[in-house]
Amino acid sequence: MAELLLHYIIPLATLTLLGVHFKKAALASTAAIAPDLDVLLHVHRSCTHSIPLMLAIAMPAILITKKLNKPTATSYAIAATIAALTHPLLDVFDSHTPILWPLSPYSIHVIAEVKTTISSIPTITTTLQLSLTQTSFTQFTTMFDAPIATSAGIIISLILLAAIAIKNARRQSDIS
Repeated sequence: MAELLLHYIIPLATLTLLGVHFKKAALASTAAIAPDLDVLLHVHRSCTHSIPLMLAIAMPAILITKKLNKPTATSYAIAATIAALTHPLLDVFDSHTPILWPLSPYSIHVIAEVKTTISSIPTITTTLQLSLTQTSFTQFTTMFDAPIATSAGIIISLILLAAIAIKNARRQSDIS
């Protein structure tokens, strides 16, 4: 599972590098953690990980704020939607995730690998697999144990935060 830290930092970096103000991106990125609230119901990777359901909730919010001529609220809604959509996209590369539910009864897992073999002739092999399994929203009965942050997640987060800091420093120097 992509850990909570990465579920927050990846959309934060994405939004910031797309030009969204850091404070707005930081607030909007909390939406990327929301799909994992399903664990409070003792189910994980449930309908909260469904892109069609996310869009069914987000689109009316975006349209209402736009119709009410609330540009700040509209931009937050759009940024939060982008952030939230990163969550199931990250999870689908980790294990079966119902990203198309209820349009599809299947949970999808994408396996992508690039490997190298060093011998007399170095070779690179790539794997791209799509695995489907019937979606089942079953409550877990044992303790749910998942990392908030791992070593790899911390270093990736630090690298992405450094990229944000460099971009903001450049922006500040351009202003000065």
